[in-house]
Amino acid sequence: MTLDEAILHAREVTERNRRAMSFEPEDNIDDDIKVNCLNCATQHEQLAEWLEELKMYKSLAPREL
Repeated sequence: MTLDEAILHAREVTERNRRAMSFEPEDNIDDDIKVNCLNCATQHEQLAEWLEELKMYKSLAPREL
């Protein structure tokens, strides 16, 4: 998996989890599901940001021949 593929995957997981939270909760279990989706989305969003930062630093590093 390349860095770009990892970034794309993290962003896709973020979006999927945000869409999964669009239902109206009917009980405490649904509330737990929404909280878990939010946590997963937040974590993957952070991961994507860190990977983007890593990509930037890698582009600045001198290349070894």
